[in-house]
Amino acid sequence: MLQINNLNLIKRGTNQILLQDFSFALNKGDKIALISEEGNGKSSLLKTIINKEAVDDYLIVTGDITTSHIVGYLPQFLENQEQSIQTYFKNYQDYEFIKYFNEFKIDIMDYNRPLNSLSGGEKIKLQIIKLLLKDPDFLLLDEPSNDLDIETLEWLESFINSFEGGILFVSHDEVLLENCANGIIHIEQLIKKTKPKHSIHKLDYKSYVLKRQELYDRNMMIASKQREDYKEKMEKYTQILQKVHHAQSTITRQDPSTGRLLKKKMRSVISTGKRFEREKEDFLEIPDQEESIIAKFEASVNVPQGKTLLDLKLDKLTIGNKVLSNDIELLIKGPTKIGIIGQNGSGKSTLLRIIKDNIISDSVGYMPQNYQETLDMNLDAVSFIHPYQDKTLIRKFLGAMKFTHQEMESPIGNLSGGQQAKILFLKMVYDKNDVLVLDEPTRNFSPLSNPEIRKALKEFNGCIISVSHDRKYLKEVCDKVLNLDKNGLVSVLK
Repeated sequence: MLQINNLNLIKRGTNQILLQDFSFALNKGDKIALISEEGNGKSSLLKTIINKEAVDDYLIVTGDITTSHIVGYLPQFLENQEQSIQTYFKNYQDYEFIKYFNEFKIDIMDYNRPLNSLSGGEKIKLQIIKLLLKDPDFLLLDEPSNDLDIETLEWLESFINSFEGGILFVSHDEVLLENCANGIIHIEQLIKKTKPKHSIHKLDYKSYVLKRQELYDRNMMIASKQREDYKEKMEKYTQILQKVHHAQSTITRQDPSTGRLLKKKMRSVISTGKRFEREKEDFLEIPDQEESIIAKFEASVNVPQGKTLLDLKLDKLTIGNKVLSNDIELLIKGPTKIGIIGQNGSGKSTLLRIIKDNIISDSVGYMPQNYQETLDMNLDAVSFIHPYQDKTLIRKFLGAMKFTHQEMESPIGNLSGGQQAKILFLKMVYDKNDVLVLDEPTRNFSPLSNPEIRKALKEFNGCIISVSHDRKYLKEVCDKVLNLDKNGLVSVLK
């Protein structure tokens, strides 16, 4: 068992409480998904469990974490990618890790290849192999599903489900959450990120989302009804109180009997008012939860039906001297939504940049996989979206995306990847782009925000050309899905 007791995580400098009085036990067979909006401390919690000193420069940590078992940790980012595969496994004999290469279907013959030459899926598999070589009882996985093609995602799901020990993992992939998680830890920041909240549920992801919404709706209905009834009672009470006051102010001294009756009536009315106030103290609180982000494109932004936006023909798609694909043809007309899939390393991002540069439109919004291609990391969010326009309106947009005032004014480089994704998304909404070129648009949004992002993109009246491995996005948003392989682009059934 991995046991956590009364853990508190507090940001140094701002004193924002990310986690308060958190207690939890990870047991054998647990597959617990850790979910929250961006910047709420998921990665920090995993790092803290592994090594409190690793977060000491930016977090104040109190509480106890104990385990007598081996815990393996897969970080969100792989460091030292210039080193070779052989160096990465330098503490192990070849036969120890090569057996996993065969089991995980990794076809790498040259162990002197640097890690940065591998696909996203190959990197994840190598990291997991290195963890397994330590024979861990528990695994902590931080965003293992990022940058994986669909085939590797399905492999990852199989690995998580078959691992006999306990796993605590972070993922934004809703299908993976639905297929793997048998428990949910939800971390929230309420009241403009001033009140931390966490909840632990022994439920699968679909059941948790449904239960959460049902509980919220039921409590909201009860709380609203209590307040409506109270308002109605108080209106009647006020009317009666005013009538008695008026009667008392107009009665003469020559009618003492009526005066005594009015005093008695006034005591009764006041007593009723106090009873109403006591009842109010027992009202169910208005339910508070960290709502998903609000994002919507204007309906007036559109592309005329049949308008040619792209007529691309490539004999070869290359990176350096390496040919990735041949005979690529892509004709796009009108307000269509296209999703491009393919194995890691097939050249999807490279193709998407070429597509962006050849779009026939003056209003193209671009979200790259590496946000630094587009974002100025030294600017704050308001200035990046538009430095010369009404900042009040931009702040309203950012507020709807759950940015605090401090985060709006912070340099973009200090924000999380999810917050940077929100800024790029808002920029496209604000600029009213009629063509969107998106590389993994949903990869950094939380699983509770992704449905809103998909809804906004589905209702978008312009054209979308995207690369994605998000299976819900491909199904719900895209009209057509194309697979990129060495022979070009081929349409696949959704």
